[in-house]
Amino acid sequence: MEVTKQNFKDCLVEITKDIEEAHFISIDTEFTGLTSERNILPFDTSEEYYEKLFRSTKGFIIVQLGISLFKKDPAENVFDFNKLFSSGVGVCNEKQEEKLRQEVKERQEFRQEQIKIRTSDEQVDTSSRNFLPVPENEKELIDNAKEKIQQVIDIKFLRQNLRNSMVSKGN
Repeated sequence: MEVTKQNFKDCLVEITKDIEEAHFISIDTEFTGLTSERNILPFDTSEEYYEKLFRSTKGFIIVQLGISLFKKDPAENVFDFNKLFSSGVGVCNEKQEEKLRQEVKERQEFRQEQIKIRTSDEQVDTSSRNFLPVPENEKELIDNAKEKIQQVIDIKFLRQNLRNSMVSKGN
C-alpha cells in the first residue's frame, strides 16, 4: 500500500488495524543523510549496535518510512525449520563438515574471549577489540595489501609536502 499525504487519513484506520493484528513488524527508514559510525565492533550487543546506529542518524530527517507487517497463518506457514538440519540434504562431506564445525567453534571461542575482555577491562585498547583472526593462508595477501596501502599513503604524504614546500618558497 502506498501512503502519501493525500491519502494518509483514509489509510490510517486500516494501517492501525493491521498493526494491531500483526505478529511481526519490520520498519525501514530512509534519512536525508547518515554519518559513518566508525566504532561499530563485530561483537557489539544488539543494544550497542542499535545505539551506535541511532546516534549516527541524529541531525537527519526521515524522508521515507516503510512498514512491513506479517501474520503467522498456521495453515500456510508450515515450514519446519528443524527439518533443515535433521533431514536436509548435505552439501559437504564429513571431513568438510568437521573442518567447518572447528572453524565455527574457534570463532565462538574468540568471540567469548572478546566479550570477557570487554566486560573485565574497559581500559583495553579498542583496536584490539576490532581484531579478527586472519587465516594462515591469507596472511601474505593481507600483508601485501597493507604494504601497498602504506605506499599509497606515503606517496600522498610526499606529494602534499612537496606542494606545501613549493608554495612556501613561492614556486
